[in-house]
Amino acid sequence: MANVKVVERGVSGSENLQEQEEPAAAVPPPSDGSVTVRLHKPVNAFGKMHDSLTFREPTARDIYEVGNPVDVEPRTGAMKFDPVIGADMMARLANVPVGTITNQMSAKDWLSCQWRITPFFVPQGEPALPGSTS
Repeated sequence: MANVKVVERGVSGSENLQEQEEPAAAVPPPSDGSVTVRLHKPVNAFGKMHDSLTFREPTARDIYEVGNPVDVEPRTGAMKFDPVIGADMMARLANVPVGTITNQMSAKDWLSCQWRITPFFVPQGEPALPGSTS
């Protein structure tokens, strides 16, 4: 999964406590369509601590195999996020174990990640066809 980038937290012990407590903030998105979210509290994945996670853009296969975590009511635009499908999808898109998402991530970080990946799963309208004037 070459499009997945996980930013690691240093293990030297020289991190400033204030830096660890900064609110989750969006990092400018990479040009490949992925979304990076800085976490309030680091999480462990595959034996390494991460203070941010990058979620690659999902494919149709991801939705087919995991499900769409966002249900949009077409008449009102109201959205409902399925937490089970959402956790599975976050783990898949960030290339981390689902336990990293469900057992280690703070509620604040989970919600930040949920909202940052939501645009991947809601309709954006039809793209213009080549040569169309509308």
